[in-house]
Amino acid sequence: MNRCGYCDNTFSSSSALISHQKRANYCIEIQKKLNVIVEPIKISCQFCDKYFTRLNDKTRHEAVCKNNKDSLHQIIKEKDAEINRLRNEISILNTKLEGEIKRCEIFEKLHTKAEDCVEKIALQPKNTTTTNTINIPQFNTTLEQLTQAAADNFDETLFLQGQIGAAKFFLDFVKNSHNGEVPWIVSDKSREVLKYKDDSKDVIIDPKAKRITQMVSDAIKNRNQEHYDNIYKFKDNGSDDDNGSDDGSDDNGSEDDDKTSSDDIKEQRADKCYVEIKRLTKDNNVFRKKIIEETLK
Repeated sequence: MNRCGYCDNTFSSSSALISHQKRANYCIEIQKKLNVIVEPIKISCQFCDKYFTRLNDKTRHEAVCKNNKDSLHQIIKEKDAEINRLRNEISILNTKLEGEIKRCEIFEKLHTKAEDCVEKIALQPKNTTTTNTINIPQFNTTLEQLTQAAADNFDETLFLQGQIGAAKFFLDFVKNSHNGEVPWIVSDKSREVLKYKDDSKDVIIDPKAKRITQMVSDAIKNRNQEHYDNIYKFKDNGSDDDNGSDDGSDDNGSEDDDKTSSDDIKEQRADKCYVEIKRLTKDNNVFRKKIIEETLK
């Protein structure tokens, strides 16, 4: 354990002790009475003359700092690289298309010879196909319903679980709306393909659960932003209270320091989960695994 030499509080690490001695008002007051020079924590922006006491604040500022020309150049460079990559893909696809056209010409010749066989197959009973189609469940949830459910039920606890929290919210809602069952099947486990019927009873094939993921992403995006903003708004309000406290109480100081440490952890978790949910449609690996796992139970 690391013990503070001024206020006698203990901490789990030396970094936490140092942070305490530079942030806790009551400890700073003790140091001043002992004529100890206290250096305030100042983390400077590398592009302008602003400084911050928290690394998270400094990082967010630098991303939008008007003097950060390097960042703008980097973005342009990345976009140019993406354009070149897409051009290469188009060239490859054009080559493949030419090959497919040649194959189609061959298939057209074979098709003429196979017409009689196709007609016979078309006349055969389709009982098996009909049975399989009937067994596919119907997914009746709409985006409007899911958005309203998110406003009511996608709380901060689920938000701080990232993609897992989004999956839990979605699964609970659709189960409640479909008699306790998930309204889809996993038609190909190895390729992670979901299958279900839509409102018109057409069979939807959903590889990697992309359609479902898009719906969930659209439904919770506003709540995702609200929870993120509320956590940092709460932090700012709490910071004002800490600055106003100078009564020198050991007990209150320890609680303030513990609260600061807890808030820092919560902020770090909020940053990670906010990005996870915001990028859900681009990388839904955790969300998708949870959906498939629940379906195969």
